[in-house]
Amino acid sequence: MKQAIHLILLCAVLTLTGCAGGGNFEKWQDLREQANDLYNQQRFDEALPIYEQALGKADTDGRLKLRQDIIDCHLAVGHDHEARQMMLALMQDAASQGNRYVEAETKFALGEQLCQAGDKTAGYPYMHEAVGLMSQCKDSDAPYTLTFY
Repeated sequence: MKQAIHLILLCAVLTLTGCAGGGNFEKWQDLREQANDLYNQQRFDEALPIYEQALGKADTDGRLKLRQDIIDCHLAVGHDHEARQMMLALMQDAASQGNRYVEAETKFALGEQLCQAGDKTAGYPYMHEAVGLMSQCKDSDAPYTLTFY
């Protein structure tokens, strides 16, 4: 049932996108803002397809941000497996772009998710690696970011 609703919402978004401006609806930032509004209203199922649509239009940095947003949506609706798969993809993208900050944040979050799922043996190495990556970041506050989590 949830998948059907998700598909209907996606079709509605794509239809609206096609009606406004001949298929070139908005910039990815505008779509992200729309999705953020829905997310903040805890309408995660509605926000998710809009984030995904924005992902297809985003530049490299935007894709990193949008993947983080999509992960948050998946976690909010209880799609832990999908969130973990997206975290793995985000880690790889961040590593290939040399963005150690996002890579470390994602590794830590993945480790935390694995620990919460009961797999501490797999989770702790990700968390340990994340701390090491954060200490290599240029931002002087980066190592303290993980203490927030």
